[in-house]
Amino acid sequence: PAEARVLADPAPWVRVTNLGDSSVDLTTRVWCKAEDYWDLKFHLTKAVKEAFDASGISIPYPHSVEIQKEG
Repeated sequence: PAEARVLADPAPWVRVTNLGDSSVDLTTRVWCKAEDYWDLKFHLTKAVKEAFDASGISIPYPHSVEIQKEG
């Protein structure tokens, strides 16, 4: 469902803004009333995470492997 606090004009957008070593960075731009900003930001962040989880999309984290030679 649409989020009523997001204003239609200017239109919201989502873009891939970076392809990192272990990430695909997305930037989302939406407009809202100033008094709705923080609640909407937290709501949309949670909604995106839940949508990713429901779709089986995991968020990678950087990791390294240490190889030790014996001898």
